[in-house]
Amino acid sequence: PDAALIANHAATPGFTPNVTFTRLGEHRLYTAIIAPSADSPYAHANKLPVLMKPYGGPGFQQVVASQAYYWDAQWWADQGFLVVTADGRGTTGRGPRWDRAIFENMKDVTLADQVEAVRALPGAIAAINVARAGVAAAAAASVAADASVANVACATGTVSATGDSTADDDSIAAGTVDDAACRQLPMPDLDKVCMIGWSYGGFLSALAVLDAPNVFAAACAGAPPTDWTLYDTHYTERYLGLDPAVYERNSIIADAPKLRRPLMLIHGFADDNVTIAHSLRLSQALMAAGRPHTFLPLTGITHMTNDETVAENLLLLQRAFLRNALEA
Repeated sequence: PDAALIANHAATPGFTPNVTFTRLGEHRLYTAIIAPSADSPYAHANKLPVLMKPYGGPGFQQVVASQAYYWDAQWWADQGFLVVTADGRGTTGRGPRWDRAIFENMKDVTLADQVEAVRALPGAIAAINVARAGVAAAAAASVAADASVANVACATGTVSATGDSTADDDSIAAGTVDDAACRQLPMPDLDKVCMIGWSYGGFLSALAVLDAPNVFAAACAGAPPTDWTLYDTHYTERYLGLDPAVYERNSIIADAPKLRRPLMLIHGFADDNVTIAHSLRLSQALMAAGRPHTFLPLTGITHMTNDETVAENLLLLQRAFLRNALEA
């Protein structure tokens, strides 16, 4: 007998993120590109600033086929950014060698992969747009040949790392089409690349403007672990071992004098995971080096922002900070 069906009472999301999956660079980094939605003022922009939005640390994969992973990224895209999330070496899902590539060298390897993603972005998007234009032309030809196929704008399908569409003639002929699937992606403005992130992503964001200021124009670093000697040994010893010199090399405190790009530090006073001592220590080093920066301490906030009002205002403050930095 047929199995009984369980009723689905899940709420339907109010929107679907405009996400394109691809792979970038020499390391074929799993990447999600989030472009403005159809009703955004930036929907038809030809070029947009790039917002790198990684986690990038070990034990977590951010580029997955789940809408919930991209809701806040879609908000950022609708504010006028081409949002890019790239899973570099050390993230999960690529095998043991990939996992271990960051051992004793988290700092250099994870930043190098974000730089690699940025530099590969223009070519990848150009290839995606060429593929989508070809699919759109095929869909239009199908409509012209068969008047019974209605409302066909573009064939559905993902785009591979080389930009080749996975859509086939059958999907076009069947009329299974989606206008978003052939919408051209804005080209990235590599003169206006910034980064935001939280926790390890905050570490990467601060590191980006400290060690790669020729690539990244500004950053907002939330709850960043800046000195690994302050963090949990069950984590640090797994990825950095025991040598104190390795910890010193992977800290970003000594990089403070190199800051010449706008940096916002954000940290909760009640953070019991990455304690606020991390941001205080970096801020102290920046002050000692005479490097201006913005520091936003959050009273009563733990490692993740659990207050809706604070979370909303954080988004608005970061948006204003990045816009001002990129326009300067």
